Amino acid sequence: MGILDRGYKLFYTLHDNSPVCHRNDLVMPDGNYCRLMSVDVCRKCSMIDHQYVDAVDPEVRRNLYSEFLDKVDVIFAPSSDIADRMREHLPADKLIIRPHEEHLSIKCTDKGKIHQFQNGFSDSGSKSKIAVIGAIGPHKGSYVLHDLALDAKLRQLPIEYMIIGYSHMTDRMGSVGIHETGRYNSPMEAISLLYINNIDLVLMPSIWPETYCYTLSIALASGIPPVVFDLGAPAERLRNIEQGIILDYALKDDVKSVNDLFLRLDIGLLRQNARPYSEYIYADVVRDYYGMHLSTAS
Repeated sequence: MGILDRGYKLFYTLHDNSPVCHRNDLVMPDGNYCRLMSVDVCRKCSMIDHQYVDAVDPEVRRNLYSEFLDKVDVIFAPSSDIADRMREHLPADKLIIRPHEEHLSIKCTDKGKIHQFQNGFSDSGSKSKIAVIGAIGPHKGSYVLHDLALDAKLRQLPIEYMIIGYSHMTDRMGSVGIHETGRYNSPMEAISLLYINNIDLVLMPSIWPETYCYTLSIALASGIPPVVFDLGAPAERLRNIEQGIILDYALKDDVKSVNDLFLRLDIGLLRQNARPYSEYIYADVVRDYYGMHLSTAS
């Protein structure tokens, strides 16, 4: 049935990998990124996944999504990375790149305001302070973060890690010196916590290919240099604006080298190179995001 038969348009926005993954994030129960494998590999993954005992067979999932997406008129992807990654599993001719809308509650284009915040940082002393933002689970790199902090503790490095938000293993994080601020209520509150805690770098240690990453937007809006692994939308976004630091994805298993790299960074220079962030706001979502021009009856 086409649009003329239906009388309306049907849109679908990709946000995660649900069309191909019962966990949505392509991270297997053992905590490793699966790299979007074949149905046979997915089937083995779902069979041993005790957290999702009611997951449908991967082939059934893919077929049902395929049937549904064949009927939509447009599929929006928030980044080129997720569009390219999912292209063979979706009707490629329907894919359009549209960044997610953001409401950061600050004037991201106000250069004076951003610089005022930057100049408001206090001297963090002899330690580099590195924060991770959000709800941090295995797919968000919780074990990478833990191991970074453990390495810093064992080698007595002048690095302090913390979470602006919370993790799934607060006690274990605390045992290696990671403080969690707890859930924040808005992007502006998260940014305020970054300033209050004199954060030098914002780390996104995700081990899966994020499809957009709102916390990266928070870091960019704050003016604090972000660090990501070379995977997914975060790396794509930083390359496009020539900001932040992109680490080789293999370094997720080499925390010693990552900590050593952090100690060599010129934080002052990175801050000087930060530019005001322009958030994505669609003045008229129906017109500017969906591309529809609605007429009103006179």
